[in-house]
Amino acid sequence: MQISFSKKNKTFRLDTENVSYVMMIGPAGELRHLYYGAALGKDDDLSGFAHRFDRAFSPYPEGLTPDDSLNIACLEYTAFGSGDFHNAAFALRKENGTAVTSAVYKSHVVTKGKAPLPGLPASFAPEKEVQTLEITLADSFSGAEIVLRYSIFADSDVIARSVKIVNPTGQTIRIEKLMSAELDFDSASFDMLYLQGKWARERHAFRTPLQPGMQGFRSARGSTGHQYNPGVVFAAKNASELHGDVYGMLLLYSGSYAVEVEVDEYESTRAMLGINRENFTWNLNPGEEFNSPEALLIFSANGFGGLSAQSHAFLMNHVIRSPWKHVKRPILVNNWEATYFDFNDDKIYDIAKAASKLGIEMLVLDDGWFGKRNDDRSSLGDWFVNTEKLGDFSKLVKKINRLGMKFGLWFEPEMISEVSELCKAHPDWVLSVPDAPRSIGRTQMVLDMSRKEVVDYLFETISGILHSANIEYIKWDMNRNLTEIHSAALPPEQQGEVAHRYVLGVYDLHERLLKEFPNLLIEGCSGGGGR
Repeated sequence: MQISFSKKNKTFRLDTENVSYVMMIGPAGELRHLYYGAALGKDDDLSGFAHRFDRAFSPYPEGLTPDDSLNIACLEYTAFGSGDFHNAAFALRKENGTAVTSAVYKSHVVTKGKAPLPGLPASFAPEKEVQTLEITLADSFSGAEIVLRYSIFADSDVIARSVKIVNPTGQTIRIEKLMSAELDFDSASFDMLYLQGKWARERHAFRTPLQPGMQGFRSARGSTGHQYNPGVVFAAKNASELHGDVYGMLLLYSGSYAVEVEVDEYESTRAMLGINRENFTWNLNPGEEFNSPEALLIFSANGFGGLSAQSHAFLMNHVIRSPWKHVKRPILVNNWEATYFDFNDDKIYDIAKAASKLGIEMLVLDDGWFGKRNDDRSSLGDWFVNTEKLGDFSKLVKKINRLGMKFGLWFEPEMISEVSELCKAHPDWVLSVPDAPRSIGRTQMVLDMSRKEVVDYLFETISGILHSANIEYIKWDMNRNLTEIHSAALPPEQQGEVAHRYVLGVYDLHERLLKEFPNLLIEGCSGGGGR
């Protein structure tokens, strides 16, 4: 792996064993995308790839020529409103109301290692096995700095990307769009492959030729959802499982996202993915910074099989941190379909006893063990044991452990029932718009995970249960999506931050629980694969 910069040609090169990625500083200081694909020779000069010819109705920077128009260039990260009429990767609004932006090269630095993304999942590796390039672009309109981050790994051809917006000015800057990665092609001769589905029928592959205009998909649910996966593949027309050029883009994010693809009238393609800009804004105060979720770029010259193999290896080795990642999961029995809400400690123990004789290794106690939960209309948020059903909970767990079985427990931490002790005490903890109707899903509402006190409450109650008995597994469910996304804790000008802050709250709760219980296995359930 190597990251290099040519002062002569003003080009950046990222080289892994099988892949090269090349950018160049353009005549107006813009960062141009030159090449991404199979590994290049050491002496290959791609600066000529940046040349374009004048196209009608394409303005150009003052003092330059029509051939220098941003509208005809393959760019690395596109500003809004300053000469490129294609889809922009970011939009920032100043206090004076303008949303016009620019992205002009300011500086760069190459470092060993890779810093974590605060509050967000991200890839990792030992310092000697990863290099990171940070390119700082300046927005002359708002004064903001846009930091593009690229990391390459010694044992992989995957490129990890993210973006940081820094506000060094004395005024508040409003982020209205921030994509994690942009990828431009000077061709549209690709098929787009994506995974579509629905509840109980997730991840069915669709392959369709790129068409002129905008195409893509997104989630506005506050989670990734069953409907689409937050990734996209661009494949050469002849690509198959075993051969052909294939490009993948994958977003490491659990909230509302968007995949946007545009093919222009000259058959150039621009693809990007990141946080869904619908109902997203972020007020960046002086001295603050904001980090996008991380995106992964994957290229394979060996078809879809090569792409899959790279993706699987990278996620296993550089994204998943759990001590369980190389361990076979225990075979489990879950009581839900057998009992629904109608159970007691004796019935649960009988299920475990019968299962243990079949070699089953863990019993998971599902919905209905807490509060006054005898149906699906109450008690979500009341995370204390229903002793009328289960008696001495720790005694039950010990009995099941003596059968040689592990014990797991169901939670739905992000939800709240209107009929609950928690809702009586904190009705303002519900995501809802003041003096307006609320939506109900599965007879439940959504907790405002953007609030620190909500996350604190959940950590205290859930960790209290986990400390009370030998619980080695959590089934973390999410049976409805977010609506009426409004927080009683934030002022009007920050309501566009709630959905992203919600996701950060979920990540924070995960992180705190796993720090407290490092060997805990968490299954992320959402009616199946809805997250």
